[in-house]
Amino acid sequence: MEIDNKKIKLLITVALIISLTACNFLNSNSKKNAMSTETSKKINAEEKNIVNDSDDLTITPKYDDSRYKELMTQFEKQEHRFEIDACEFKYNGKSFFIGDSYEKILSIFGEHKDELFLSKKHTKSSFNYDDIKLRFRQSEPEKKLIVLDLALDRRFTGDVAPPFEIILLRKIPYKLGNSLNEFMDLSDLNHDKLKHTHHSFYFEQEKCTPNKNERISTTVHSNPIYKNIGGGHMTIRGAFDPESTGPIRNLTVRLSTQ
Repeated sequence: MEIDNKKIKLLITVALIISLTACNFLNSNSKKNAMSTETSKKINAEEKNIVNDSDDLTITPKYDDSRYKELMTQFEKQEHRFEIDACEFKYNGKSFFIGDSYEKILSIFGEHKDELFLSKKHTKSSFNYDDIKLRFRQSEPEKKLIVLDLALDRRFTGDVAPPFEIILLRKIPYKLGNSLNEFMDLSDLNHDKLKHTHHSFYFEQEKCTPNKNERISTTVHSNPIYKNIGGGHMTIRGAFDPESTGPIRNLTVRLSTQ
């Protein structure tokens, strides 16, 4: 009988250990699942904001800032002066808009060096002004301007520097090579106002929308920095780091269908 009691106690002890191990395993999995769910919710919320948010962003330059005044003085002395605003664009004081005719663009910029038809299947064509690092895309057969792309970095200009040092973006002077944060320091623009995807920053303006099915957006090609975890194939994207920004490589203004 004493042996049987020992066996019973041993079996009870083993059962308790198995039970406790199972509980710990379930609790651990539960916590992991909860963390995974919470992380997923945050990512989904971020993606939703990136995709769906739009506004009529108003930016006020720091007109009294000495750096602003100095850069504006340099800008005015340039032979090539680009101004990229919300809806209106200017080259040496001459205005043009998304939706303008091919003839209007020619009247401002002159004859272009080449014209590239993408393919017979597409209803778009593009033409370049290589000397000022500017490319346009137009719809066919309407020949209306639908994309403006301005290169600001040697990596996108065949290692040839653009023939200007400063442009105005939303009336804020941007000097080529400066970081995005340096640019934003000259206005009340900040990372709470400026939207970003995983690859670039952008402005999206409802007031520039030609109709309910189209929207005009300005993409600021500067890579957002994330506090990533790990490395190589095991890299996990961390939180967005607003303190670290690189230069603006180029600007793209685009008419897109929603």
